[in-house]
Amino acid sequence: MIRFLVYRSISIIVAVVLATSITIYVANWGGKLDQIILSQIEFEISQQVATNPAFRGLSEEEKAQYIRTQVELYKKALGFDSPFFPDRFFKYLWKYLTLDFGNAFFIHAKSGSLKVIDVIAERLPYTVILFTTATLLSALLGLFIAFIVSKKALTVLDKVITPLSFTTYVLPTWFMGIFAILIFAYTLKILPPGGMFSPGVPEEPLPRLIDFLWHLTLPLTAWIISTFGYWTYVFRSMLTQLYEEDFVKAAYARGLPPQMIDRRYVLRNVMPPFITLVSLSLVFSIAGAPITEYVFNWEGLGGLLLAAASVGDAPIVIGSTIILHIYWLLL
Repeated sequence: MIRFLVYRSISIIVAVVLATSITIYVANWGGKLDQIILSQIEFEISQQVATNPAFRGLSEEEKAQYIRTQVELYKKALGFDSPFFPDRFFKYLWKYLTLDFGNAFFIHAKSGSLKVIDVIAERLPYTVILFTTATLLSALLGLFIAFIVSKKALTVLDKVITPLSFTTYVLPTWFMGIFAILIFAYTLKILPPGGMFSPGVPEEPLPRLIDFLWHLTLPLTAWIISTFGYWTYVFRSMLTQLYEEDFVKAAYARGLPPQMIDRRYVLRNVMPPFITLVSLSLVFSIAGAPITEYVFNWEGLGGLLLAAASVGDAPIVIGSTIILHIYWLLL
């Protein structure tokens, strides 16, 4: 056991370092990472010059010259006059492994912080809540339908539900989301079209939780409708094969109740692959679905990545990518 834990820990550390190293190399392809850091330094110095009353008496040319001078000083202090590898590469590697991603260019946390880690920490829980809940409910619904269909294999019910389930999986979640918004938000007007909280919602925990769950219902429903067909199709195949196994037929021949056969012989054998598939889906669901989050204006990690890419906020993109790499490797 101890040997396994040691090997596992070493493999995770090596994988995290390798994944982070690759991300740094890709991000700095053609000197992009250096340009990002220099642009951030120039932006911060420009902000200081613009807001500091001591610089108001200077002309625009003098301000520009001061900014250029400060940027050059920072370049020398940070070692930009030395080769990227190995000098600055290991500095970047250590910073990113310690989750020091610097400041974002445009996107900030609700607290006003520009630190990338603060922005990610604010958005990540909402993605976890939405997509892990949706994945679990979708898998359970698919397994339930698969139990019903597999007992009636090749019947009319099977021929209707199985193709219908697969069709819903083919349609993207954002497509389902648009239709759900049109029907439930604008036609029936029973659910909000997007967002996570209503304007002016009270700060008390219970009203805020109820309002959050109300906003969660629509994206959760759209995701379940779009993905439960996959689980139905997969588990229908597994269960159909299980019901044809000799030990299940023998249980029926002994006159055991169908509920007992389902519980002791079928469900017990289908649970290991069920847990494995759901666990893998939960791991990858942490990335969220950027377009789906954008459609519902859901302030999660996927929407953050899409927003950061659209405005060119590279520190957010790099930080989110490394966080996702670390998360996947740890699990």
